[in-house]
Amino acid sequence: MPGDSFRFRGGCDEPGASWEDYCRLYARGGEAFQEAGNFRADITAIRLDRVILFDRRLRGLRHERRPEHVVANGFDHFTLQLNLGGSAEVDCGDGFQALAEGEAVLLDTRLPMRLRLVDVHLLTASIARPLVMAAAADSAHGRFISPARTAVLRRRMAEWAEGDPIGLALEGPRLLLIMLDMLRSEGRRQAGADRLRRMMIRRALIRDYVEANLTRRDLDPLEIAQACALSRATLYRLTEPDGGVVNFVRKVRLARLERLLVDGGAEQLADFAERLGFADASHMSRQFRAVTGISPGRYRAASREDPAANAARQRWTAWMAEFR
Repeated sequence: MPGDSFRFRGGCDEPGASWEDYCRLYARGGEAFQEAGNFRADITAIRLDRVILFDRRLRGLRHERRPEHVVANGFDHFTLQLNLGGSAEVDCGDGFQALAEGEAVLLDTRLPMRLRLVDVHLLTASIARPLVMAAAADSAHGRFISPARTAVLRRRMAEWAEGDPIGLALEGPRLLLIMLDMLRSEGRRQAGADRLRRMMIRRALIRDYVEANLTRRDLDPLEIAQACALSRATLYRLTEPDGGVVNFVRKVRLARLERLLVDGGAEQLADFAERLGFADASHMSRQFRAVTGISPGRYRAASREDPAANAARQRWTAWMAEFR
């Protein structure tokens, strides 16, 4: 699978990870409970720029994100939950309400929520808050989106080769634009879509250039701007959600490090530091620990204890840290 993706499979009627593995996977976001004896989870996930897409088939589960979880993990993004088929319910504070087939709901991770996943195929998108607010300033926690509004997205999903993360990676930016268009208020559609499309293309160019030059410690904002045919002011504006150009570059370095720790074999941490443009291994370890709460060495060791389940959990934890 591509480095920025993972698959998690587990349940009572198929080989794979255990219920305990699933609880550990979800622990970063809240708490999971079994509601029936036939628990099943089949999840394909892929990270794109400021969005993570999850194709999830879930059965016999309840997820709870209580106030203490909101405070503890500090998530600050939205999730869009689209029912592609089956039975699910959502509680945004007023009790459980059915999420009908073809219907979607927008959820704010700053607020408590509950999901009851009876037997459902969900497309879940974790989307950075600035993208959602740019698309629809009036978007609210618990906003339901009708099947008529989600029809275009569902058609695109139906055309996607199921279970193929490379296909999802290629389709991902298009799916994100469709999702954001679903959230727009009337009268903002075309101008907003064009603005978001330009922003996404420019950010992709910046990331591609940084990715191609990670070995260099002297990556300079002026150089990046010139290489991407941007003014410095535009570069700073595009990376403002990440805390500026320096933090953007640091995030790209740490994202590559996370992939190498899971997939990079027995290479020494000092070699990773040199390859990724960190001053030294100690500097790299401090920055990685500040984001994930764990040292690179411990992260790599944990991913090898149970390669499938732990790699998924480690990867998701690192991805979620980028939304903070």
